[in-house]
Amino acid sequence: NPDRKILFVLDTYEKLWNIYKNDNFKLDIDEWITDIVSELVNTNTLFIISGREELKWTLKNPEWEKFIDKKQLDVFTYEESLNLISKLGIENERIAHNIAAFSKGYPFYIELSLDIYERNKETSIFDDLTNHEKILNRFKDNLGAKQTTILEYLSVPRRFDNELYSYISKEFNFDSSESFFKELISFSFFEIDENEYKIHNLITKSFNNS
Repeated sequence: NPDRKILFVLDTYEKLWNIYKNDNFKLDIDEWITDIVSELVNTNTLFIISGREELKWTLKNPEWEKFIDKKQLDVFTYEESLNLISKLGIENERIAHNIAAFSKGYPFYIELSLDIYERNKETSIFDDLTNHEKILNRFKDNLGAKQTTILEYLSVPRRFDNELYSYISKEFNFDSSESFFKELISFSFFEIDENEYKIHNLITKSFNNS
């Protein structure tokens, strides 16, 4: 159907390049993607590619400059924060406005607030939070003792797999049950990539400094 629009979204694009430091290799590793995009460039197709680094396609072919529209993402505005908070399921206006104020538009702190709210739904829980450090401390205050301790250990390597988690659990006599592990990695600050788990650097920094 020529009137139908197709959207492709490629997130965390820099992961394609993680093992390569040389820009020439970066161009080679994603050449198959540029081939696909070039085939569809004059169709009703839009590619949204997000990542921590800019695309390097113009280094190999300057013609790409005509087709790439770069947008730098910024933190959310206050209204955008409220909209996200509402979509995440927090309907209490007092809580929503408190989160929007102290998160300062950073999605990480908004999602971390949701982690706290799901475990403690007191209306006043966010009243005295005025900065990011306080929200991290409040999050840790609402953790169970076992969760706090295991996160302290996992924050040292920051990245871990099932084998390392199992070793740490047995070595330090933690709960190694599947249910405990699933509850642990359900926190918003865990990034899961196949069988590897990564903890957000702000969480690891908070635990390592405590």
